[in-house]
Amino acid sequence: MTDADIVALFDHERLTLTPAHTAVEREGGIVRHLPVVGGQYWMMYSRHAEGELDAAIEREKAHLASLHPHYTSLEWKAYEHDQPANLVERLAAHGFEIHETEALLVLDIADAPADLLAPVTLDVRRVANAQGVADYFAVSESVFGEDHSRWRNAIEQLVASGDSSVSVYVAYDNHKPVSSCRISFELGSQFAGLWGGATRESHRGKGYYKALVSARLQEAKQRGIRFLYIDALPMSQPILERRGFRFLGHTHPCVWCVR
Repeated sequence: MTDADIVALFDHERLTLTPAHTAVEREGGIVRHLPVVGGQYWMMYSRHAEGELDAAIEREKAHLASLHPHYTSLEWKAYEHDQPANLVERLAAHGFEIHETEALLVLDIADAPADLLAPVTLDVRRVANAQGVADYFAVSESVFGEDHSRWRNAIEQLVASGDSSVSVYVAYDNHKPVSSCRISFELGSQFAGLWGGATRESHRGKGYYKALVSARLQEAKQRGIRFLYIDALPMSQPILERRGFRFLGHTHPCVWCVR
């Protein structure tokens, strides 16, 4: 498939699929994903004429206010190919906080390099209990410095129940958690999403990031998934591109909080 074909398929799924444990609202050129756990919801798709955009942004801010306190913030996922082309600029003008630019990368699993399909030799575990989830968040919070307590309980319940929509992985060194990540699956989707990759500074450059990508890719392949995708930060982008991930454009996380 060409890059344009993959983007078209990705957009079709953004418009039509409903992730597990998520309410989806579609109206006025936008698609909202509202996780049942609350906290933050996502604008996963938007398309407006230039003259409609400012009013649409203000409606979304008012919509978040109407959902408070169950939801306290929204992230408008602005993809580079979304319309109008000045979407990020207009969101900033309406007070949205524009976070670090990410790269939308996609790997066709059929084209995955052999080293990602080889057996993982580091101590990487797909966790299945509360202690494993605690290890996952211990690494994530130490690297990113964020409190994920709201998500901790939700993910712990999903892992404990064997829910098929998410798998959580932790890499250990001498039984201590040093790197962590997760992968999400949506019913009917050809894409699996890579999320939350974090490695303690003391263990970077030792193969843990690659090992966690390999573990998730191999699970996705076993489950019949066609593509992996990730919103990669600048540190991760060149690592993944060297292993066959294709750059399909930038994405900008634009965040509005109830004030």
